[in-house]
Amino acid sequence: MVDGVSIWLCSLERLAAQADAYAPFLNTEERRRADRFHCARDRHRFVIGRAVLRLILGEVVGELPTQIMLGYGAYGKPYLLNQPASEDLRFNLAHAAGVAIYAVARGREVGIDLEDVRPLSDAAAIAERFFAPVEVAAFRTVLGTADEALAFFNAWTRKEAFLKALGDGLARPLDSFAVSLLPGDEPRFLWIDGDRVACWHLHAWQPCPGYVAALVMPTRPAATAAEDPPAAPGPPPPYPRL
Repeated sequence: MVDGVSIWLCSLERLAAQADAYAPFLNTEERRRADRFHCARDRHRFVIGRAVLRLILGEVVGELPTQIMLGYGAYGKPYLLNQPASEDLRFNLAHAAGVAIYAVARGREVGIDLEDVRPLSDAAAIAERFFAPVEVAAFRTVLGTADEALAFFNAWTRKEAFLKALGDGLARPLDSFAVSLLPGDEPRFLWIDGDRVACWHLHAWQPCPGYVAALVMPTRPAATAAEDPPAAPGPPPPYPRL
């Protein structure tokens, strides 16, 4: 648990052989989505990842995984439909290279991201184009060193987690806020355009060898569904998907 948020980590690779046993937990649409994967590995990962999400949510709200009903915001963020108003459960998930991570909170939106740390030939180009100037300056100090990949994915996961915590923020420019990224530096927001850094919590850690994760949540309780209707559909994210 991190700051009142429950965190689960799941090896999709390890459970892949049991995909057929997990498939009954999915609803009809999810099974159709699974069937559209041409690669068996990707299909199994999708089945396990979605089934584990349903198992987690079912455990939290006291329902069978097959009774969990999910909705999706304008930018694809999932939310729980069939829950008592008193629960006010919010959740988020991410996956990378055969590992999935889940975050569940009450009364606050939450965004989580996960990446496997690996060399990217275009990391510098991505940073120069999409990161805030202060982040670019910090990243340049580790170019060509053993810290380059870790610094890049530190920044990337922290930025993604913030956008996901916003819920409708996936069209927000990546350079409209800045985070710390150098290995050894405290994970934190440096500044946020149009908002106060004190309004947000940022946590970052290595959940397992070779991976970095970031969790972002607001410091104040989230608005209720009636007060905070889903945003209108918007354009796709204006930055590359890794």
